[in-house]
Amino acid sequence: MDYLNVDLNNDDFISWIADNHLLCYKYREYLLDIGVLEDDSYLEKGNDYLEIGKGLYDSISNRATNRSSLFGETMHATNTSFVLLEEQPIVIGYKGIMIPKQKTILTHNPHICYDISNWHRIHNAGEYDISVGMYGTIYDEDIVNKIKQIELLAKEMTDDYTIDYDIDKGNYFCSLNSKRKTLKRIRVLSR
Repeated sequence: MDYLNVDLNNDDFISWIADNHLLCYKYREYLLDIGVLEDDSYLEKGNDYLEIGKGLYDSISNRATNRSSLFGETMHATNTSFVLLEEQPIVIGYKGIMIPKQKTILTHNPHICYDISNWHRIHNAGEYDISVGMYGTIYDEDIVNKIKQIELLAKEMTDDYTIDYDIDKGNYFCSLNSKRKTLKRIRVLSR
């Protein structure tokens, strides 16, 4: 798609944006169903998830506080870049270079699959978890290629991950997620 010559009044384009926005919402629900996201409010706080490369119509979050994206301005945030130096994720913005504080770095349907090709380094280093997803309709021409990208990435990862595949009402969902054993704090009340 030529982003510079898009007719914003074209009904087909508007329909495509609306369909993709709805599919993005369904993918978010899917991540909740498989336990990648704990609940809606957990994601909205932005404390544990850093979403990469998304804007207003393709973000699974409604807030801009947990995003690194060249499309941040579409959500009234600053545009930033996400880069990987060896296994260290870095966010570059107008305030300088920042190390992510979130524990999970996630993206879905990246605009360029090369963007995720070295994300196994993030997972394998053990400091961050990753969540990489692909989704669309079962009629998409690129369905096989998108799922293959997930599988290629998984082959480079250590064994603490899951790949989930599902089809629902003509839509497919594929998600690769770090699954590390974490300790949970349990509060015990005494009388």
